Amino acid sequence: MSSCSSNTTQVNYEDLSGRWDIIHASRDGKLTHTLENLYFSFGVVGTMEHNLLGNPKMFEIEIEGDKIIQKGTDPMIHKIESLTDQMLVLSTDIQEMHFVFELQRN
Repeated sequence: MSSCSSNTTQVNYEDLSGRWDIIHASRDGKLTHTLENLYFSFGVVGTMEHNLLGNPKMFEIEIEGDKIIQKGTDPMIHKIESLTDQMLVLSTDIQEMHFVFELQRN
């Protein structure tokens, strides 16, 4: 990962490539177990698959700074809170609830 001059971290597709499985998830600051099988998978540049909304679905995405912008019928913005070789922390708002996902590279 490289840093941009505006203190915004620029994440590359290569930094995210592969499958990330949930370790912990919180909803509005409280641990939730309803997302125990959640995963995010980043493959070809510009695509992401996840099962956040139920069944696995492929999405077109763009990465802007520390944000993954999910396009299509279920648009969403996932903020990259932290990223290492093995850990990824994402946050997003769904139906006025704030979620944080701690994921481990599979």
